Amino acid sequence: MTPSFFVSFLKDKNDKYTYGLVSILLFLLFTAYLKLFDHENLVRFDEAIITEPLKKIISLPQYLGNIWGGQLADLQPIRDLSYFANFPFESYFPQIYLFSNFIVFAFILWVAQKIFFRLIGAHGQTLIWMCAFALHPIFSQTVPWIAARKHLLSVLFILLAQEQLPLFANHMRHISGWIKITLYYLLSTLSNPITLLWPGSNFIQSLIKKEKLRGWIPLLIVMFFIAGINYYYYSYVFIKLSQTQKILAFSGVAPILNALGRNFFQIVFPIKMAFSYDPESLCNLIGISLLVFWHSVIIKRLDQQEVCFILGLFWPTQLITNFIPTFIFVSDTYLLLPLFAFFCSCILLTKKIPSRAIIIGVSCLSLLLFCKTYPSINRWSDSKTFWEMSYHEEDSCINLIWHTNEKWRASEITEALAKGREMLARRCYQSGTEYHRTAMNIYILCILNEPGLGLAQKENQLSKIQLSDQWRKFFSQLLRIETLRDDKFRSLLQEAANLKLAYEDPLLHKARERCVGPTINFSCQQLFSSH
Repeated sequence: MTPSFFVSFLKDKNDKYTYGLVSILLFLLFTAYLKLFDHENLVRFDEAIITEPLKKIISLPQYLGNIWGGQLADLQPIRDLSYFANFPFESYFPQIYLFSNFIVFAFILWVAQKIFFRLIGAHGQTLIWMCAFALHPIFSQTVPWIAARKHLLSVLFILLAQEQLPLFANHMRHISGWIKITLYYLLSTLSNPITLLWPGSNFIQSLIKKEKLRGWIPLLIVMFFIAGINYYYYSYVFIKLSQTQKILAFSGVAPILNALGRNFFQIVFPIKMAFSYDPESLCNLIGISLLVFWHSVIIKRLDQQEVCFILGLFWPTQLITNFIPTFIFVSDTYLLLPLFAFFCSCILLTKKIPSRAIIIGVSCLSLLLFCKTYPSINRWSDSKTFWEMSYHEEDSCINLIWHTNEKWRASEITEALAKGREMLARRCYQSGTEYHRTAMNIYILCILNEPGLGLAQKENQLSKIQLSDQWRKFFSQLLRIETLRDDKFRSLLQEAANLKLAYEDPLLHKARERCVGPTINFSCQQLFSSH
């Protein structure tokens, strides 16, 4: 926010009423996030595959070699550069990652208020809407997560690009403006490519407004270039690293509609905040209905240029994240730009409502959002609490798997094995994606010792888990031994539970003991020596 903004704000007598409310809301916002700095061990997942490999890099050629050699998790150099800037401070300021995320978040709010002001033209309302936007619980799932830096950076740069565009003017920007727009867009897609389609939607908007299109040519060239290198990376290079496909095959219209519905439900009614969500939920259907209703309202109430502006912000990331699905059904971190678009639509739809009513109403909305944001932020202070709360908010398979893992790490073996049996009953590894090794081991132990499954059914369940061919053969041998020596294998589950190992592989340990007989033992030794 520029000094001139505050000077004009303080001089405006009509907006002085708002100053106290804004101060209170911002105080609540910052104190909620600053509490996280008191905790040394925040929830961390994905950092091991994102930041740790970067710490071994000492030169640009080595970095480029690691990217195209399949040794880094993503093709996101701007995000990686921000981590490189954090590494020197980590030893004496462990919270540097969280601090950096918070700084990027503050810049997002700064750009958001500039765009809001262009829509509203009133300082007090601008600040109130900005506070409501900042207090939305979706940010509570993104700002504390170190690995979500890419989402924050991507949204920041795309909002900077959007702010450079004339929102409702029918004229061509100066060439320097288009250079800035192209640069911001490039930085956004190199942070996270989910904003890839942003130029396309705005290009269509310019066609509708009958503007000159020369300025869009560099942007479209950059768009196709980023699309090409990301397609190559995730179709070939990424598979070398993970032995899995991050981008899954098209699974039908119903999952896409469910995901779109759940995304919009999370924006409008953020009553459940979890890491991922259930593909089969009533909330998804409600969200679809709300999404259709929202589109009908803005098309009816707003003019053509305003509709293009809103949908040009809302749909680019939605198309990327839902029509090119990954194993995560829905994640709140992907909703930052659609959330901003929704707030812009609310601002435009309420422009004719008296200012005092807007300030009071949006202030009350901000307090309601804070009541959900505050506990969502606090859960990040403890990994076990985070996954337990996520699981109870919505018991999706991903939340169940991580919750099971945390139970095992806390030596709550009985509870962990009970969750493992729930994973088995719900076939949570049917997709073949390995979310966490410990939870997968518990899942395998439950398959091996489930009395209600026959040999063929157990082998069928194991075949749906992503295992190497050697391990799959070994477990098949183990099952066949069990049919011959049932008395010796009946206590496998209980013995593994009694180990109470948090980080070691209990399945590997017990499997060594179960290599009995000269032929079987020789085969087992071959498997373990090559594992």
